[in-house]
Amino acid sequence: KANVAPRMLVTFNLRFASTAEPNSWSVRRPVMRELLRREAPHVLGTQEGIFSQLLDIDADLGPRYDWVGTGRLHGSRDESMAIFYDSHRLRPTEYDHFWLSDTPDVIGSNTWGAAFARMVTWVRFRDLADGGREFYALNTHFDHVSQYARERSAALIAERIAGFDRSLPVVVTGDFNV
Repeated sequence: KANVAPRMLVTFNLRFASTAEPNSWSVRRPVMRELLRREAPHVLGTQEGIFSQLLDIDADLGPRYDWVGTGRLHGSRDESMAIFYDSHRLRPTEYDHFWLSDTPDVIGSNTWGAAFARMVTWVRFRDLADGGREFYALNTHFDHVSQYARERSAALIAERIAGFDRSLPVVVTGDFNV
């Protein structure tokens, strides 16, 4: 049916690309590849993905997919909050990143007692199979140490969403560490 909204949005904490068990990426990657190929999500938000893992996922998903994301320290090969999407179904119309801190537009900023710099990647998508309907997808990874940082992060995301086109749906994926 041509006017069906995106059928699947998935969030996945990839856990860093360790070489040691029980978190070896070489063991986890084939399982993830099979899951993603079977489910074929329209949108996939990842957390803790380092650049090499994101390239692996990009290859595993195949040419139909593309992605948006940058490292926490912007441009680095550090952890990213990437958003993969089915490019035959969705087209990004705009995207950006912000950091979960008192200075969200400062790359790599970290306040609120967070153990690491945390961030959000967001994309405004046009659904090519649903008459051009649009929606926003945000992807994040909240701090695992500071409850205060998690609360402030949620408040900042809500504030940023309030600045989006309020007529459009919004979905937030992530690892919220709660």
